[in-house]
Amino acid sequence: VILGKNEKNQYAVQVWETTPSVELIASHTSASTEALYNFATFSPNNQTILVGGSLRGQKPGIAFLLPLDDLKPKTELRPIHLLAEEKPMGTLGAHDETVTCADFSPDGTLIITGSQDNYVRLWNKDDGTPASDLLRDLHSADLTSVAFDHSGGRFVTGSFDQTSIICDWLPKKRAAEKFAAFQTESVVREAIFSPDDKNIAVGGSDGTANVWDLGS
Repeated sequence: VILGKNEKNQYAVQVWETTPSVELIASHTSASTEALYNFATFSPNNQTILVGGSLRGQKPGIAFLLPLDDLKPKTELRPIHLLAEEKPMGTLGAHDETVTCADFSPDGTLIITGSQDNYVRLWNKDDGTPASDLLRDLHSADLTSVAFDHSGGRFVTGSFDQTSIICDWLPKKRAAEKFAAFQTESVVREAIFSPDDKNIAVGGSDGTANVWDLGS
């Protein structure tokens, strides 16, 4: 998947086939030049793309899903489930600023988003409704990275405040509990779990990468 601007200065999401030959198979173009898309990521089953960002000068931030079923060459993708406060889905509130990062849970049922409003939120993928309240006490600056572990029971965040935080997801409480926090020497650009979930790798804006052992 490729994210960029077209000749009309509109953001576009393009899906390309790479084998047996390189071919554009689907795309979505923003309706307005005011749309700012920050990321596009595949769901675990590769049947959906999650896109997030904002509308310039407007609030709240936006995130939406692009279904990839029954694709034909050069299909125009139509968004579903806009995760935004003024929409029917997501009536419990959304992010106040642009959505900067997101991830799917391993089973594809949840989406976690981070924003320039410093907050994290979890969503139900199937209907776009919030699965958690806004998690306001994790970071003091813009979110740059969010990622689930391979069980879906934990997630790790990264921020401009130079910290990376691991939380246990508590679905019955619609909340999260801090498990560990790590201080870095620069803005966290990416934080991910190792395949066995025993470590996290954190990349910083100063060009360094750190690996932390989470113990047992």
